[in-house]
Amino acid sequence: MTLHSHEKGATLIEVLGVLAVVATIATGMYTGITRMNQKIKLTKAQTEIADIVKAMRTQFSSFLPSSITSEQLYEIGVFKNIHDDGVSLNTYGTEMTMELENSGENPYFIFSYKDIPSSVCPDLLLGDWGNDPSSGLKEIKVEVAGKTSVFQWEKDIRPVDSENTTETSTPLPLLPTVSTAVEACSGGTGVTDLTISWSYYI
Repeated sequence: MTLHSHEKGATLIEVLGVLAVVATIATGMYTGITRMNQKIKLTKAQTEIADIVKAMRTQFSSFLPSSITSEQLYEIGVFKNIHDDGVSLNTYGTEMTMELENSGENPYFIFSYKDIPSSVCPDLLLGDWGNDPSSGLKEIKVEVAGKTSVFQWEKDIRPVDSENTTETSTPLPLLPTVSTAVEACSGGTGVTDLTISWSYYI
């Protein structure tokens, strides 16, 4: 007995259709994984910053030196990651620095994330850093492509010294809106010199 098959092979259009569906699913999965990784890193960054603030206040509640190195901050547990060359790295794998200011009545410290991706800057600006000046947050500053944006609580707003920038810096109220945060972080395509700094009172 001879069997006759009526089955036909898939046409080129059908194969292309299947490939298009697979490509769409793969793109969606990649985008979802990328967003998830960004959210995980953002959460780690927010935890890192909160830990630094807590550690600084614990270590220097009674006395703030005029300066301190990344190595010293690592030794006392403020910074958690440091290279052999003395550079401390943040959650995003770029340099993190600390400056101390104790010349006035209210000493404060400034720590910075340098060369961070511009895509994460707005999220960092919009983080939960406190709802009012009682949080101890003095200001947040973004520097990118010669532009400086300073965010301060309303009672702390005052002229900003823009001597070292190419544009005049205008204090902006904390907390920023989404559109204000995006504008502050925009510096053009391929920007790699974006720095965001937080200043906290001891």
